[in-house]
Amino acid sequence: MNTRRIKDIVKLLMTACGINIIARNRIRHLPRIIMYHGFCKTGDKDLKRTPIDQFYKQLTYIKKNNYSLWKVSELLSAQKANGSYPENAVAITIDDGYENFYNLAFPLLKELDVPATIFVVSDLVDKNDWMWPDKFHYIDDSLKGSSNELDLNVSMEILSNLKKLPVIKREGQLKHIAQEYNVSIPSEPPSKYKLMSWSQLKDIVQSDLIEIGSHTCTHPIMRYLNNRDSWYEINESKKTISERLQLKVTSFCYPNGQIGDYLEEHKKMLQQAGYLCGIASHFGYVLKSSNIYSLPRINGGGRNFYKFVDYIDGLNYFLRHSL
Repeated sequence: MNTRRIKDIVKLLMTACGINIIARNRIRHLPRIIMYHGFCKTGDKDLKRTPIDQFYKQLTYIKKNNYSLWKVSELLSAQKANGSYPENAVAITIDDGYENFYNLAFPLLKELDVPATIFVVSDLVDKNDWMWPDKFHYIDDSLKGSSNELDLNVSMEILSNLKKLPVIKREGQLKHIAQEYNVSIPSEPPSKYKLMSWSQLKDIVQSDLIEIGSHTCTHPIMRYLNNRDSWYEINESKKTISERLQLKVTSFCYPNGQIGDYLEEHKKMLQQAGYLCGIASHFGYVLKSSNIYSLPRINGGGRNFYKFVDYIDGLNYFLRHSL
């Protein structure tokens, strides 16, 4: 029996003994913002996306255990009005706005009556373009099994270097890499990389379960931008989404969103642009001391359900702060 399986059994036994209920009660004042990206069908081996059966299992666990579900803006508005966050609060967030959300995850949210916040990249929706990391993954995947297959370390180094480039230079470098390895990047995104259209985004907003936030105009790593370009990404994306969908945009999500990917001046820009909050991607619960313009999240996209339960119920957090 492997180590992971043993750990899962131990966690299952701990849950059966009720320790998760104790943990959940002890940290009920700490909201959990859960992060997802793309979705795939049950049985799909694509590790970059969440299988829809896993998503359903996670949502039903949240519902069964009486967590209160919130859109991000409503969660922040409640905190602002009351001076504290609602107890046992959970906010579902989905980055990038892939079409597979519309086809696979949105029907589940409607079935279970679960609200969510989607962060979209406005320029890419406008142009029916696709995410630059996906273009690189397309090149990388096209080379699998060939004599040109990229070593994992080489692949990660190329991706890391691309993150530091301005939009135009990055697109040029992607084309150069594709030409070097004799790969043709399609002008139209393949289905698994396709983003939702404005029409589809309007449709999900009409359900009243979904709010739309900004994920910038072009999905840059903010730390590599000057202040003028940073302001453009923050403010122009807000304006575009508001105009296209006829709604108020109050939440922002940093691309990549790890500590160091965004700077203090970006938090100030979000406030100046009229956002209620900024959402990051580093792990954590929302504490009383958390800055509302760099709120942490929990990754819900993994395939280990017991780890998800630990994160939601706060078992590890509870044990660390109790022993």
